[in-house]
Amino acid sequence: SPKIYHFSLSYLNNVVDAEELVQDVFLKLWDKRDTLDHSKNLKAYIYKIAINTIYDVIRRRNVENALTASEELFSKLFQTNPNILTISSLEDGKMIEINDAGTTSIGLSRNEILNRTSIELGLVTNKDREFLKKLIIEQGRYDSVELTINLPNGGISTGLFYGQIISYNNQNCLFQTIVDISQWKKDQD
Repeated sequence: SPKIYHFSLSYLNNVVDAEELVQDVFLKLWDKRDTLDHSKNLKAYIYKIAINTIYDVIRRRNVENALTASEELFSKLFQTNPNILTISSLEDGKMIEINDAGTTSIGLSRNEILNRTSIELGLVTNKDREFLKKLIIEQGRYDSVELTINLPNGGISTGLFYGQIISYNNQNCLFQTIVDISQWKKDQD
């Protein structure tokens, strides 16, 4: 047992993983006790189980590290995007995430926005919300839909809305990008 522990520790460089690996090796050995060929080298068999388990741990770590890196990248891209980005529940329309550009443009804090719908916040009309909902249900996405955004401070903004259905935290959600074209519209007039 100490030899397997030090062997696995030399590969895993983590005390907890090495201790768990020793337990896993001997549990696997116990599970196979009835089918073991006693004429074969038991020590070699134990090390073979250990090596395979080490590979499993390393593969799991690699997957976890890749997932963490992917989540960090998404978070940075989401938060630093200059456009308004939101994720809302497809079922009830409540905002689950909004980026910094969104809170700045709307003029409300994250806490004032999250778990509320764009209707509750007065940002879009019910007619516009239903129009977007119909597009997303029928087409799975929408692109360059120009709508008016009513800001809580009484101001009005014009945005190009882009939406896509995504799976987020095991639920169907609407990922939405809103490009503020208010200044461009004023310059065109």
